[in-house]
Amino acid sequence: MKDKKKIKKKKYIKKGFRIFNIIIWCLLLVASIFLTYNTFRINIIPTKYLVLCESVIFILYIVTGLITVLKKSGFIIFIITDLIMILLIGTYFYAGSKINLLYNFLENSFGIKYKTNIYDVVVKTDSDYDSLESIAEQKIFYYIDDDDEELLLKKINESIKKPKLVLGENINDSLSKVTEDKNYILIVNSGNYDAMVGIDEEYEKKTKIIGTIEIKIEDETIKKEENTNNITDNPFIVY
Repeated sequence: MKDKKKIKKKKYIKKGFRIFNIIIWCLLLVASIFLTYNTFRINIIPTKYLVLCESVIFILYIVTGLITVLKKSGFIIFIITDLIMILLIGTYFYAGSKINLLYNFLENSFGIKYKTNIYDVVVKTDSDYDSLESIAEQKIFYYIDDDDEELLLKKINESIKKPKLVLGENINDSLSKVTEDKNYILIVNSGNYDAMVGIDEEYEKKTKIIGTIEIKIEDETIKKEENTNNITDNPFIVY
């Protein structure tokens, strides 16, 4: 009778160990994916070493998995396997986090830089329009600089309710028209507006800015050789 209780107790303990092993094994899978993702993302390891590294990770995962599911594995084997998997989990998460930090550092140092372009919403000084809300559903002329037109239109529609947009043909004519018609509304790059103010000292008195629209774009002056330093698109190799 006592032998049966011992056998039953032993089975429960072994079952508990197997469940614990499966949980640890699942955590090892998560850690393996985390390390693999960051390794591929940074993209600076030579392919032959990368394949070797991933092969080792895969083999270790398969071996520990087989030991976990084999019913004939003893307590000592379970304990050793658990210790190995816990060690691997800690190593994978530590290595993955360090690689992630390195990736962020390289991306901030050599990746794509952005700048914000500002577009002024300009009207005549004596115009009744005094805010972006006041020009809702109005006819608005806009002049696109070198920016992405689709992005600019998206930002305009987000900032102004149902605008009736018309693309201006000539920037100088549009800037002049603002001073002649108090119902004329113009969205123009702030650089063009400032240039007009520099040419005509009275221009700032004749017009007023009732709002601004900002768009975030890649800064071509900071990118080098068409962004060859972007480590995700053009990786460099470390030997």
